[in-house]
Amino acid sequence: MIKLNLLPKNLRKRMEPGWWRLVTILVPLATIGILSFYHLSVLSRIHTLENQKTQLEVQVRQLQPFIEEQNQLSRQKDQLQKILTVDKKVHTDFVPWSDYLATFINEIPRRESHFGVSLRSINTQVVAPSTAQAFVRQGLYNGKVIRVQLTIQGQARNREALIGFIRTFESAPNLGINFQQASLDQGSGYYNFSATIGVAKLTKGGITSAQSR
Repeated sequence: MIKLNLLPKNLRKRMEPGWWRLVTILVPLATIGILSFYHLSVLSRIHTLENQKTQLEVQVRQLQPFIEEQNQLSRQKDQLQKILTVDKKVHTDFVPWSDYLATFINEIPRRESHFGVSLRSINTQVVAPSTAQAFVRQGLYNGKVIRVQLTIQGQARNREALIGFIRTFESAPNLGINFQQASLDQGSGYYNFSATIGVAKLTKGGITSAQSR
């Protein structure tokens, strides 16, 4: 038997396919499932991070005494470093004046126990490294790099004693002389003179021994 729908097209009941209804149900369910999955993933990640934070806080509390000890040792190291720096500077700037003066005095020419030259004054001065290099460039002190400069005024008994004094300091291994002037005292026959003596930096045990001339 053949059924015919004799109603007009605008009055006929439209029959929707079954798959369209299924889609309208499954899409919201899928969306809810995806959102739920991401929500659970985020919650799980947050929970993991909170556990890690808690573990780190526990470790920090356990390590706190060691951290404080390390900080204290670091502060002590800085203090010791400052002390060593000051100590090094003190040793670098320290000038053993007695050794330098002994080196100079021991070089003064003498015969037996008598000096041919007597000194009226000695002024001492530490020479900076840059100044010492400038002296070398100028050819002073026979090219020696000096550490201490002695400005002296003295009196020689005669011409030979004055010349011997100058030659001694010209040839001394760790001293040099910059002779300035001399004048003859007609009354006494002595020579008054002035000069600067340069003494090179002394090494340990580097004191010139007394010599008889």
